[in-house]
Amino acid sequence: MIDGGTGIAVAPAAANVTIEGFTIETEGAGTPIHTEGSDVDKLKIQANVIESAGVGVWLEAGGKETSISLNTVSGEEAGIRLDGPGHVDLEIKNDRFTGPPGFPGVLAEDGTAIAGFRLEGSGFATARIAASVTDGEILTNTIEPPAGGVGLSADLHESLVRGNTFRGNGEASCLELLGSPGGLTRSSETRVSGNEFSGCTPYAIQLGPEVEGIHVTHNTFPGSYDAVATDDSVAWDVTGKGNRVFGNRLVELLHLGVDNKAGGVLDARDNWWGCNDGPGGPGCGRVSAGVDALPPVTLTAEASEIAEDAWMTPLSAVAPGERVAIIAYLKNDDGSDALSVDTVGRYAHFSSPRGTFTSQSSSWQNARAAVGFTAGPQPGPAEIEVTMDNQRVTVPLTITGSSPSPSPTRPPFVPRTQRTGLPLPAGPVPHTRPATRPKVRLRPRLLALSGRRHVLGRISCAASACKTGRRSAVVEIGGRRFRAKLRAPRHLPAAGYGQIRVILTKRAFRRLSRHGTGVLTVRIRAAGANRATTSVVRSFKIKWRSRHR
Repeated sequence: MIDGGTGIAVAPAAANVTIEGFTIETEGAGTPIHTEGSDVDKLKIQANVIESAGVGVWLEAGGKETSISLNTVSGEEAGIRLDGPGHVDLEIKNDRFTGPPGFPGVLAEDGTAIAGFRLEGSGFATARIAASVTDGEILTNTIEPPAGGVGLSADLHESLVRGNTFRGNGEASCLELLGSPGGLTRSSETRVSGNEFSGCTPYAIQLGPEVEGIHVTHNTFPGSYDAVATDDSVAWDVTGKGNRVFGNRLVELLHLGVDNKAGGVLDARDNWWGCNDGPGGPGCGRVSAGVDALPPVTLTAEASEIAEDAWMTPLSAVAPGERVAIIAYLKNDDGSDALSVDTVGRYAHFSSPRGTFTSQSSSWQNARAAVGFTAGPQPGPAEIEVTMDNQRVTVPLTITGSSPSPSPTRPPFVPRTQRTGLPLPAGPVPHTRPATRPKVRLRPRLLALSGRRHVLGRISCAASACKTGRRSAVVEIGGRRFRAKLRAPRHLPAAGYGQIRVILTKRAFRRLSRHGTGVLTVRIRAAGANRATTSVVRSFKIKWRSRHR
């Protein structure tokens, strides 16, 4: 144990200092760990119990490669306070902060610059990071602010807020991206993705004045009042600033999905609002004025043969007793799969009085949910309905054939030689439907790329020659879109086949190596000599894989 009394308990002043495994206490205005003066580089504070009536760790000096991890920090003013001219590659990881209501786990006021910041796996009530943070990552924290507070306020640039759990408990706001008032630099080029904002009131996410390039995607907002709101403390216009709200599940809200209190129009297209009509439709979420929410993500469904490439061969008719796959999709307006919408723990529900299902519900995976369906004996519409949240769609499928007779009468068997005078062929004659459409077979929806070129699958012709028509590929990585080349044979002979390959640009592959993951969307169209066509739009999750593994 180190007892600092009312002064400073530990005052690192040199590089490469490690403070590990201690209980460090102070009283009154004392500070357990305090740096000041010249920069202190490569400071490591790990696995300590730090208790103070003021600030637990106060970095008043700047420094490079500072690591603060696995500590339990308690105090009344702040757990960790960051001052000084600047910090480079600062990490706060897996710490636990305790204190009175409103106690900030991390406090960094305006005037400090942080280049390379990681706040990960920690639990705290609030954090205020008004220092200008560039290349920051705020990941997998649990943040539970007190009534009337804000969980995280931050001035972020080229940064990522991902995988955090915010709990407002119906009494507190959750995330504020700081804007320009008060001399702050406005937040910019930041992605808020894959977070859960639960019970956040009056808002889950607030965009401060003049923020630019903020992308809010893949988040959920159960029990929150407003999901995304703009700050109207000063007059400003959101138009043309590159802020987007897309790919979110905006249901189970108490008020609005997006509330634009500023001037202009905020882009909120391609979100799931609980129904296909978008905001204002029956059972849908709502938005304020000044929000462009159309088109929304929509629910669709189809029947397909049960085969490796079943999703590419939709059916409109099925024989009595035949088994098919019923597949539900969440789609963006351009026809691509809505992979950004978080459907973890959500289900699509299936019903029909004209057949049986392998299951009445299915979880979602990669924007689709599927079950098996066996058609009943009665011809007519299959009446298959698929439900997700407040939307219900009908699958366009018909059961063919005549109604079964209770006592069918079969004609007597007459050998073929007696009917036609022709000899029977040697061996059985199978009944087959002639294949007419080209087939496109693609790989699973998760791709690991170690280079710019990757084989996605193959295209094959049926009984006639075929050719490929329009084809395109777009990859989205870290909020930026890049065109890619989609290569496939232009002409193929009957029964021929060829590979489908994608080639990323050098810039796209470099960005993938830095961000780790992205989404690739491809479109390809093929036609046979008889004009039978196959059109495919498919999205893949892609991840970077090192060649040296």
